[in-house]
Amino acid sequence: MSKNHTKRVNAECRDVQEGQNEKLELLITGLIKRHQFLSEYRLQNLIYLAELLYLERTDGNSLSGASYTPYRYGSYSEEVRNTVESLSNEANIISEKTAYNNDTHIYRYIGSDPNHPEKIESLVNIVMSLSRHKCNYDLKEWVKSTYLFKNTDYDDEMELSAYIEQYVAKGSKPEWKKLI
Repeated sequence: MSKNHTKRVNAECRDVQEGQNEKLELLITGLIKRHQFLSEYRLQNLIYLAELLYLERTDGNSLSGASYTPYRYGSYSEEVRNTVESLSNEANIISEKTAYNNDTHIYRYIGSDPNHPEKIESLVNIVMSLSRHKCNYDLKEWVKSTYLFKNTDYDDEMELSAYIEQYVAKGSKPEWKKLI
């Protein structure tokens, strides 16, 4: 393989990753701006559900490129956490620790209404609509009912490709959607 080919492939990978990072940032700001306050646990679970919906709508393309692991409070992604922390260092998102549990972050959006591409805005609207009447406990249990969560050990990475094979490729309805 030539050096030029390797450089071109690496540049294409960086472009895809940058596009996924931008989508993740837009999704995060879209979800936070729609809530008065949003806990990190709830945000992580909402983004995970958005990822599953995006996989279905795009025949298996990842929205964020993030990896998710089963966690006590639902799904968890270090990439999501790092992106939120990065965004909270900017002026539009405020991160506060709760008085109840100093490890829990609450996020608020204080900027002007950001422009989001129609696909991201549509995804935010769907996730909001599906989760609007679910308390954090119910949302956590909903996430834990997903195929990936149930079939992945704690601290192991959930294989999005397994979700694609199980549902997207077969065109069947996932269990978590039956709870809607």
